Amino acid sequence: PRIPQDAALATTFGRRRPEDGHIDWTWEAKRIYNLVRAVTHPFPGAFTFAGGRKLLVWWCFPEEKDPTVPKTLPCGTVLSTAPLRVLAGNGTAVRLERVQWADSTEERPPLSKEDVMDGMTFGERYLRQGDLLGLREDQVDLLSRKEPLFRARGEHGHTGDTDTNRRNGRSHDA
Repeated sequence: PRIPQDAALATTFGRRRPEDGHIDWTWEAKRIYNLVRAVTHPFPGAFTFAGGRKLLVWWCFPEEKDPTVPKTLPCGTVLSTAPLRVLAGNGTAVRLERVQWADSTEERPPLSKEDVMDGMTFGERYLRQGDLLGLREDQVDLLSRKEPLFRARGEHGHTGDTDTNRRNGRSHDA
């Protein structure tokens, strides 16, 4: 038998917005994993920022606490690039499996050595261990970096990010 809903006790939730997919790296890995699962295809996707550039995360896996990770590292720190692992809250980590720059095509994990572009994974091509994810473009300059986040042409076959290289005094011919 149906029970009529009491409108006085009912609650509503606003419409989903794209910013609801923003990854908060202070969350534990399991919560980030659940967010990514909830907003993956066909939805706009979960996202973070790398060097001020929007990075969509289509699939990931949570990892347990790693006792070897220093407690002083901030959440969002890239722990490794192959596999691409990022520090999350409470010392847990997230292994990013499928990612995509907001303005490019989706990168899937390699099935074999031949599937790796230029012999490198996404993480190896675009990120370094120790890079910090989650910073928007207006926050990137707040960090003092010795090297740009994106490599210049000639380094591992990637052309680099023009704006980041220009800010750091590098040209594509570096």
